Amino acid sequence: WRNSITTVRSILIKSKNSKQLLTLYQQILNQRQIIVIDTPEERELRLSGLVIKQDGNLKIHNRIYKSIFDCSWVQRVTSY
Repeated sequence: WRNSITTVRSILIKSKNSKQLLTLYQQILNQRQIIVIDTPEERELRLSGLVIKQDGNLKIHNRIYKSIFDCSWVQRVTSY
């Protein structure tokens, strides 16, 4: 799990679209799911393993990711 968490963190923070990824991810956290539009940011979040596409919606992939990469984590990361 540690490697997976490190990989996801790196994708979110070091991506050239980091701000957009974090904004989209926070939206998913707040709303529990969003309708898939198939933007590059949505695809990148799906490839990271952080979110999944299910029934035309994006949702957080699992509870562990949701507890580690929660709203307070996103706020800490985006405040830098």
